[in-house]
Amino acid sequence: MGSLKETYVKLDGHIVVKKDGGHVPHKEFLHEFTRWLESSGYGWTGSSVQVDQDGNSIDDIG
Repeated sequence: MGSLKETYVKLDGHIVVKKDGGHVPHKEFLHEFTRWLESSGYGWTGSSVQVDQDGNSIDDIG
């Protein structure tokens, strides 16, 4: 059987988080996002920052 090959995807954009009752803290979003990726057989490496609707870095909403 052949060896597994890795495929990479680079994302460059923003993820819009909509949740009833308000904002989702950055740390909570990353936890859920990573959990979803790993449950689908994917991995994640990189960095993230919370931004406003214009893409400007902001303090974590907590």
